[in-house]
Amino acid sequence: MRAFLIVLVILKWLVLPQEVTAHDAFYPHHSQDFSPAEVERRKDLRITVLIITLAFVVLMTILISLAFSQTSKVGATQQENDQHRLNQRVNQAVEAASQEMMVNGTTSQAISAALTAYASNAGVSWHQQPITGDRVRCKIGLDIVIISVNSQQIDMQVSSKDTSTQVIQKLT
Repeated sequence: MRAFLIVLVILKWLVLPQEVTAHDAFYPHHSQDFSPAEVERRKDLRITVLIITLAFVVLMTILISLAFSQTSKVGATQQENDQHRLNQRVNQAVEAASQEMMVNGTTSQAISAALTAYASNAGVSWHQQPITGDRVRCKIGLDIVIISVNSQQIDMQVSSKDTSTQVIQKLT
């Protein structure tokens, strides 16, 4: 029984400060809360809170818009680099096909030369398959390559994850 009383007294001492702080309320409920000075102070406080909130919203809007604008610039630069890289690879592959077409004159060897050149420029290995016909679609690395060769022109299209390009070279 004595332990219970000691615990009760300790709990009472722990709860007393909470009762005092719990009495503090935002809404006015005492007569001094309705004094003209207190009402004016609350109006000033409302204006201050409104100004701080608006400043915070404006600042966050500016920060978010800056973050998105920088992200789009980085994405655009990366896409330009990918497009340039893809154009270089395709031009070199079409040039290899053109040279092979001038030397041997067969479309299958020209297609094989173009695909081999594209794969070596991409830094991947391409296992040469027997080529029949004048049009081939295959995947080299992560790129989809479509090449068509006939006696008048070489048409090569490459699609990467974000970019694509097409090169057509007329044969003379």
